Amino acid sequence: MGHGYKTCTITADDREMSVPALRTSTSDFPNRRVRLLHLHGSLTYWSNMERTVFAKIDTANLAYFDQWGAVREGRTDVRPVVVLANQRDKSAHVTQFPFNVAYEAFEQGLQASSHWLVVGYSFRDICVNDMLRKEFSNRTDKPTVLVVTYGDQPSDHEVERAFGWGAEDGDSSPWLTINRGGANDMKDSLDWQNFIPASVPAAP
Repeated sequence: MGHGYKTCTITADDREMSVPALRTSTSDFPNRRVRLLHLHGSLTYWSNMERTVFAKIDTANLAYFDQWGAVREGRTDVRPVVVLANQRDKSAHVTQFPFNVAYEAFEQGLQASSHWLVVGYSFRDICVNDMLRKEFSNRTDKPTVLVVTYGDQPSDHEVERAFGWGAEDGDSSPWLTINRGGANDMKDSLDWQNFIPASVPAAP
């Protein structure tokens, strides 16, 4: 979400600094296979109270300038850009910048992919589930989905329900695989081998 070349100016301890600005549109993203999207913000994303400047501040600078102390003591008018809300209010928050840009990029990624890998997700976030369900339901040819978790939770039913798949839809195994061995063992599993598209070369 931090822009590669667009910057903005912030002031810390009476010193001006040039830092990356947050991307304002999905067209700002470079054409890369991998994108890191903080859907609900990051403690490295900050804005002024007027929400006219959005910056990505390095964690080292946050510590060096004691930004958290400045917030607690009222010595600054900037705040971290994160979603701190219950599930009911979160739906409204994610329609605002910069979360809406991250969600739009997430949606585009789902639309462009025939294989969805979900690792370490509880399927309890309504906004994320809504996005998964929306794109899944719009597909005639369902994506191949591999869910990697550790242990019994979430249940098979909870995973299916997050994608909008009910008992009336029948067996989910043609499109869904749930691996419960954890992320560390996943790459050596048969589930992983079956999930990887044939056109993708195996890692050395």
